[in-house]
Amino acid sequence: DELRKGARRQIIPGEHQRGARRDARVHEAPRKRMEHRHDRQHHVALGHGERVGQHDPVGVQKRRAVRIDDALRVPGRAARVADERWAALFERREHNRLGGGEVEITPDHHEITTFLAVGAMTGGEIRVKQAVPHHFDLINRCFRKLGVNVEYEGDTALVRGDQPHRIENPFTSNILAKIEAAPWPYLPADLLPLMIPLATRAEGSIMFWNKVYEGAFFWISELVKFGAHVVINDPHRIIVFGNLPLQPATVEAPYIIRAAVALYMTAASIPGTSVIKGAESIRRAHPNFVENLRALGAVVDWDGLDED
Repeated sequence: DELRKGARRQIIPGEHQRGARRDARVHEAPRKRMEHRHDRQHHVALGHGERVGQHDPVGVQKRRAVRIDDALRVPGRAARVADERWAALFERREHNRLGGGEVEITPDHHEITTFLAVGAMTGGEIRVKQAVPHHFDLINRCFRKLGVNVEYEGDTALVRGDQPHRIENPFTSNILAKIEAAPWPYLPADLLPLMIPLATRAEGSIMFWNKVYEGAFFWISELVKFGAHVVINDPHRIIVFGNLPLQPATVEAPYIIRAAVALYMTAASIPGTSVIKGAESIRRAHPNFVENLRALGAVVDWDGLDED
């Protein structure tokens, strides 16, 4: 027994000493940049040395880990972050002066989606040029859930007329279809209102879930005046029951651009005259909204608002 106790006493201090030496080694390497990989994310801890190497996971508790995109903001003469698969992910160098360059502003995906949705809602055929197709994968997937297929001819988006609006069944047939809004590159929350009128025309039922804003569906009470069947589940979710009769109405638009557009979309799809009060918010994002609609054949006017 005494021998066992002695052996135990010898082993325990040894383990502690080895742990201490390992910790000391981490503390004594402030000049080396260390890379930490965790949960499929790459992190770096930048020092003042010239090399990038691997470190023991214990070092994560001893040094500040930052995301790779944050490393651009880390001060120093030069920053270089390496990865196993690539020679370098990026390199940052400081310069004394800034120089000129050329930039290209991407077309507004809000306006592109707006006119594609208006065309789909009214059953007409519409083409939108400079539609940046590579930005629209998830937006087009949401259109498909509502029975709207967006095609491309080069960079021109095309919605053909008279498409059968039918809610796409989810992979699990006993689950309600759903469209969610979340931060980019997912469907932007600002575009979610454009999908709701399409759901009122489609055959079937679907849930809309705004994960970004609480209480963003307060304007749905105005949509209901057209005869839409919508249930507000909670401050983030609603269910739309589609393919039910709608009738013209006079409604009050909120000071939310895409919600006002959604009310117009609904009115434009109903035979007869409807009035959207307070719709001037649309002009904040679409100064020529009515003029563009007229060019597409719509019968629409500003009432009591200077068109200049």
